[in-house]
Amino acid sequence: MLHPPLYVLLVAVGVVLLWGAWKYLARWRSNTRNIHSDQGTRESLRIPVLCKVAIGTRGGIRPGVTRNISQGGMFVQMDPPLELRQTYPMTIEVSGSRTIQVEGRVVWSISGGNSDSGAICGIGVLFTDISEEGLAWIMTLENLSDEIAA
Repeated sequence: MLHPPLYVLLVAVGVVLLWGAWKYLARWRSNTRNIHSDQGTRESLRIPVLCKVAIGTRGGIRPGVTRNISQGGMFVQMDPPLELRQTYPMTIEVSGSRTIQVEGRVVWSISGGNSDSGAICGIGVLFTDISEEGLAWIMTLENLSDEIAA
């Protein structure tokens, strides 16, 4: 049998943990309310980075901004998002005049955000074609991220 003060302490810790988990889940649910997915999975490190992106569509070039990128894909902030399961040619501006050409399929999207809620509209892109130069640039970002974290 547990000593009464120890029992009270364990119950208090359990309540705090449950409350924290509940708050986390509530925030997660509110952030994912408008997410539409093609059930893609993520297998590599996401690096936060802001780069301009030009996406070629049948209706012309659609601008966007990366929020994060990995060897497998990226999140592009844009409103309204593009159609799910479609593949588009994309140009990522990695520096002033340096660009990387990729092709990517939209595997999920977030819509319906507004400035009051803080939600971001955009698309999750799975790379279907990326150059060796593009992969090398992403690996450089990963290495820099590792060095900063260390």
